[in-house]
Amino acid sequence: MNFVQIIATLRKFGNYLAGLFPPLVWIADLLAKPFLYVANLPVLKPFREKLAANSFFKSFWKIFERFYWRTYSKDRLDLTEAPPETVSLLKPLFQLCAVMCVLIPFTQYNLLPVNIESFSGFNGTAPAWSVALWLLVLPCAWAALLTGAARSNRIIFAVFAVGAAYFLTTCVVLLPRSFFNAAMPIAILVSLVFCEYRQKANTATDAARGFLNASIVGIAAGIPLMILTPIRPYLATVINLPGPAISIGGGALLGIILGLLCLSYARSTALAQKPDTNIQNAGMVVNAWAVTILLTVFLLAGASRGSLAQSGGMLISSLSLTNGYLWPLWYFIGVGILHKLMGSSKIVASSIGSMLPPVFLNPLILLTLIASLFAAYSERVCFYLSSATDKTLIATLPFFYQIYAATKPYIWSNPLNTMTVHWLSWVLLFDALVVLVLVIQRRLNAEVLTRLLFLTTLAALLTAEYVFQMSSFARPLSHSTTALFLFAIWLLWLMHTVGWDLSSRSSPAWPAAGRLAIYSGIATIALLDIHARSACKDFKLMNELFLTMFRGVIDVGLPYYFLVWTARRIEQLPVKVSSLLGLFSLGALAAFCFNALEKLAGAGWSIPGLMLVANKQLELMRSTGNANIDLVIPDSWYALRAVLYVSLLSLIYVCCSKKIRANSSRSVAVLFVLVAFASGIASFSKTLVELPVPPEVRAYIAPCVQELTFNCALFQSYLVYWIPALILGVSQLYGSNKLRNFLFAVPAAALTHFLISWSYAEYETYLRACNTLYMYMSILGGFFILVVALCLPQITECESEALQQGERKEKTALLSPKTLVSLLILAEMILIPLTVLQSNLKFASREIPSLARSVSIPEIWQQQADAAGMPQPQSSTFVRKGLGAGMSMLQIGSLPSEPEGVKALLKKLLAAATSSGVYQNLSVVSIESWGRYRTDAICCQFSYEIPKSQPVITMSGLTVLVPSGAKTEFYTLYTSPSEIGKEQWEMAAIIQRLEKR
Repeated sequence: MNFVQIIATLRKFGNYLAGLFPPLVWIADLLAKPFLYVANLPVLKPFREKLAANSFFKSFWKIFERFYWRTYSKDRLDLTEAPPETVSLLKPLFQLCAVMCVLIPFTQYNLLPVNIESFSGFNGTAPAWSVALWLLVLPCAWAALLTGAARSNRIIFAVFAVGAAYFLTTCVVLLPRSFFNAAMPIAILVSLVFCEYRQKANTATDAARGFLNASIVGIAAGIPLMILTPIRPYLATVINLPGPAISIGGGALLGIILGLLCLSYARSTALAQKPDTNIQNAGMVVNAWAVTILLTVFLLAGASRGSLAQSGGMLISSLSLTNGYLWPLWYFIGVGILHKLMGSSKIVASSIGSMLPPVFLNPLILLTLIASLFAAYSERVCFYLSSATDKTLIATLPFFYQIYAATKPYIWSNPLNTMTVHWLSWVLLFDALVVLVLVIQRRLNAEVLTRLLFLTTLAALLTAEYVFQMSSFARPLSHSTTALFLFAIWLLWLMHTVGWDLSSRSSPAWPAAGRLAIYSGIATIALLDIHARSACKDFKLMNELFLTMFRGVIDVGLPYYFLVWTARRIEQLPVKVSSLLGLFSLGALAAFCFNALEKLAGAGWSIPGLMLVANKQLELMRSTGNANIDLVIPDSWYALRAVLYVSLLSLIYVCCSKKIRANSSRSVAVLFVLVAFASGIASFSKTLVELPVPPEVRAYIAPCVQELTFNCALFQSYLVYWIPALILGVSQLYGSNKLRNFLFAVPAAALTHFLISWSYAEYETYLRACNTLYMYMSILGGFFILVVALCLPQITECESEALQQGERKEKTALLSPKTLVSLLILAEMILIPLTVLQSNLKFASREIPSLARSVSIPEIWQQQADAAGMPQPQSSTFVRKGLGAGMSMLQIGSLPSEPEGVKALLKKLLAAATSSGVYQNLSVVSIESWGRYRTDAICCQFSYEIPKSQPVITMSGLTVLVPSGAKTEFYTLYTSPSEIGKEQWEMAAIIQRLEKR
């Protein structure tokens, strides 16, 4: 954080405290009174009025206020807006959150230090008072969660009850059994009574739901009641059954009995008492305090049986587990940044639009666009012109170099700024194309340019925020307690501004009272984890949270932004957001099934092979935390997945068509339903999240490759599911015979899904080697936008007051639908043949004597007869000319295999190369598995300096080892750093073709 951000963070915290402690407002007003007196002096009144009337100043102040001095008092916490039954519950929790933030800087002083060791192996020290605070705050948080869930509905309460039993058991799992441990199950049963007391039981269905809820919650309470108390060893002396049967079976039976007793008591109490608003309002507070006292006894009794250090270690492990399952919260915070950036973009665009009259504004925006284009492309143009041979082109080099030199201190000297500008350059190029089209259509005016400015500003802010989040978890751990304190305040205010607004809304299944209690409990647990980790000096917490929020942008950001973009173009969504979320979750379940089937296909459709693959991936997840596993997927899987996917879409279509009313918006509703389901599959086909399942099951449903950044593979995974769903949806928007259209669209959707997935898997490496993968992805992206463009006109026609709404949008739209479709078709007609022509890398079969067979190598590599002077024996050498004056060299040969495996051979080769003196300052850049190209292949990328070269010449290299029985084939590339990015993909294409020899 810079100085301005620190001031803003402290101001946020001050407004948060002002809502909790009203006397602070009076003190702040008293301190500000002299400054207000000076500002309101009569002598300054004309100056103030003049500034207030100045349009330029008002526009400038909007931008300044948005980015530097926002009015946070309007978001101040106001408990009077909360339901009366929650005020006595929320205020202490929010005060605890504030206290934990304030105490973070004091945790650096180890007063009575306590050694903390978590289950993950982390070791640290924390002050004793802080550990004692953990034991007091955690019961309050879980009491709020259980009370809020019980106040809401049976389903969410059962989930939180099971979670409480699991996570709180972790806090005493290593301690001796005691009847004090019964306090935790009793707390869950007390909340069950409160839940059933508030729920309806008027029908047989309600009674059945109550019975099921009581049974599930009873089992969740009964099992720890049996395991954690002396009941379990006593029953072992009486009943001759295995231990697990007594613990699980006996605990479940005992829990069901206790749960049904609680249900009966709640029903009888609810019938016996007359409705009383005061009693119902007091119910939440009474339940929360009862649960808090029971859980406090549970934790303090555990600490007395062991030690503060032991309890602290188990508690911080429980917090880590709990926060691991709060990934939806961090995902939501991560993707929610879009709304903030959209608001900032609107203010920037509108303020600039009102600062100047159109006669000055239009040329200024156009000149800014031209200058930005020159600045963004100056580096690439200079690089291209430096190797040009045409004299006319060379003559322009000084001009572009001056632009590059002027912008270097601000852009090109900072890697993050360079990355941001490189990505933003494509947006600027699109802007230039739009302006050109608008000039031809004679539609270039201030309104359209202001909208273009808004979209460009939004793209710039999104790109900068993405790069910032992507780099946040990759920075060195140079954090401090002060930085963590500011981060905690920032997070507290963010959760308050987002969580309070959402939780204040109400519905029959989710009343505001329950939402607010759950929100307060989650916020308390999140802040408690930050406080506890800072007390243990575990500063990597910030990186972990930033990574989780960043993963939210990667995993669910695109569907969320797609929904927001669509919702802004229609008055009302044809399907409820809750229904879309349910379909999205259903798609996630389908993605897990697809992941397991993909592993089965990669294992040769063998169940034992699938078990081996899952065990290998589980071992990787446990040892490294990385779920990526290299598998060669057969083509048959892509065909099977296309059939399965389109069948699921058809099933969703049939089910939803029966439930959706036949009206003008039915076709649009079907489109939204199909895209929501497809989005769920796409989002969770490339990610790994914490789920309440055994680790073995998690390994089966984990993806083979987890994507952590926006890249071509991630975009392809969305397009391969979105485009078929949109094709089926478009079939419902045109024509009168919807069923016939759908039946014709089914094979087209299946074929599209197969072609996109198969072609990317088959030709990705080749396209990267030809440097045409981005063109290929642009073709797919253009087709996706084309299908969306076909949907939008039909969607808006289904809206009320279609003509009026259409006229309003036509004025602000950058491109009309017909123009957009025409441009897309033109772009596709240009890109498709251009991609085919540039994908001209030809491979030729070359005999390699040391391998006793031929290898397919790009024809551009010329074989050299003499390989003298190189350390590898029995090798064939190939060379090619690079872009500059340098040469690249490729050596192919074989070596005797090492008994310990290919990694041992690589280690031996690196040691020999280091000691040979040929590779001066040899440095290993990366070592990764290339099993996705050839089974058990391994790749090592390195750099070195040429000995005695003046000036020093740094070279890059790549060695791939491929086991082949008693021999191990090696493929070694020597090239310049500027060429390694392209030639490594040529190497990958060579290795990939070894399978097809």
